Parts: sequence; structure tokens; C-alpha cells
Amino acid sequence: AQLREKLLRMDTLNPEHVARVNRAEAEFWSRSAGERIADSTEILGFECGGSQWVLENCFPCGTIEKPSLADIDYLEELKRVIESEGIAAASPIEQRWTSRSTSPMSPAYSENSGDIFSWVG
Repeated sequence: AQLREKLLRMDTLNPEHVARVNRAEAEFWSRSAGERIADSTEILGFECGGSQWVLENCFPCGTIEKPSLADIDYLEELKRVIESEGIAAASPIEQRWTSRSTSPMSPAYSENSGDIFSWVG
């Protein structure tokens, strides 16, 4: 994580440099793959790779029975913009899904229990 931070600081706004760092990190994780059996608190806690400058978006993407595919469309458009604008986007871009929330303050709030939401950041 510290090495990744140092590498990114060298040329933070250069898309080619950031892409090289992203590829090196992907290769590191690829070579680190394996299996391990342990308590979930030991496995799920990991170093995220340094500072996290994240803007997370949450949006509805249909229901469990009928997904709208808005989540796929969003990521395809995000990738297109990053590439066409030459944005230096550090990886990974995380995408996850949740069911609706019953909290009115949540961006995933819905009265429909079947609604699903995508979070991208």
C-alpha cells in the first residue's frame, strides 16, 4: 500500500503512469491469489492500498425479479468517459449491490422490498 501511494504521487494526473501502477497492482494481486481458511475477521480485513479518494454513487437498478441493467450501463459509460477524457483513475473502481433500505436518509431508500441498488466508487 505504501509503495502504491509513493508511485501514484510521482505523477498523479498522468493517465499512462496511473494505468501502469494499476497494472502492477493487478499483477501483484494475481500472483498473491490462493486459498486460506481462517476466521472471517482475519480474512476480510485487509489493507486497501493507501489513501482512498472516492466519490461513491448509489442508484436503483431494478428489482431482484427484473434487473434494469442500469448498473451495467453506468459502468460502461464511466469506462468510456475515463478513456475518452484521459482521466487518471486509480484502480480498482468498486461496484457492489444491496437490497433497498428502509431508512429515508439512505440513497438506497425504497418502499418496495424487491428493489436493488448499485453502489459504485
